[in-house]
Amino acid sequence: MSSSTAGYAVYALIAAVAIVWAAITYLLRPRFATVDDAVTRLVRHRVARWIVWALWAFVGWHLFVRGSGAFK
Repeated sequence: MSSSTAGYAVYALIAAVAIVWAAITYLLRPRFATVDDAVTRLVRHRVARWIVWALWAFVGWHLFVRGSGAFK
């Protein structure tokens, strides 16, 4: 397995976990926080907003720019 295949597998796993979490919390709303609730609570703080932005930029760079072959 190449490193790019492993990377895509990890991101697919993260996406699958997020989708399952969203479905379970939608069905069991009173017991668990939804994805929206968790993100809203997280980005209330200035430092957390910067961390979320940095992670978003990092993932975007590695998935789309490096993966596209633009710099070869």
